[in-house]
Amino acid sequence: MPEDEKELEEKIKAASEGIPEIGKVGREMETIGILPIPNKMRNMSYASLFIFWAMASASAATPLAGLLVYGVGIPYFIVIILLSTIIGIIPAGLFSEIGRQKPIVSLVQARGTFGYYPANALSMLYTIVNMGWFGLNLAVGAQILSATSGLSFVLWAIILGILQIILVMFGAKWLNYFYKYTAPLLVISYAILTYYLFSAF
Repeated sequence: MPEDEKELEEKIKAASEGIPEIGKVGREMETIGILPIPNKMRNMSYASLFIFWAMASASAATPLAGLLVYGVGIPYFIVIILLSTIIGIIPAGLFSEIGRQKPIVSLVQARGTFGYYPANALSMLYTIVNMGWFGLNLAVGAQILSATSGLSFVLWAIILGILQIILVMFGAKWLNYFYKYTAPLLVISYAILTYYLFSAF
């Protein structure tokens, strides 16, 4: 094995072990970063992958934002969602095939298709978008829990923020566990929200 490949293998092995210095909890943390994902960590089924990305993409705030902030009706909202989904799929589709050959992060793969600087620009864009959604979902969740429990909005915002950060630190494995058991709750919530939107508007 060439020296650079051997060095990469050693880096991947070390990164896939988490942070063993802080014990069992540290070993569960995801520290692989942008290195290729080792085979032992590529163990999600097709169903798990679908649930993972469906849950990660779902947000009750999306239809409400379109309806309340921009004042669009249900028909226009559906058209907007379909168009934006198609537009969003195009760049992902252009480099998705590479993932079958090289198990690395999508936005790193994008360098081969779009070039170094455009891929970095996409990474920056996604970072800003994700920060926005993190804050929006946090605010919506904290408001709902505050209204139903009578406790402070700030308290719920802190609790939810800490929980979100912990889940991210432990990575895809523990997010998959979390999503698997909360997926039924999301489906029920979406069914109620869909009924409300179509019956009220």
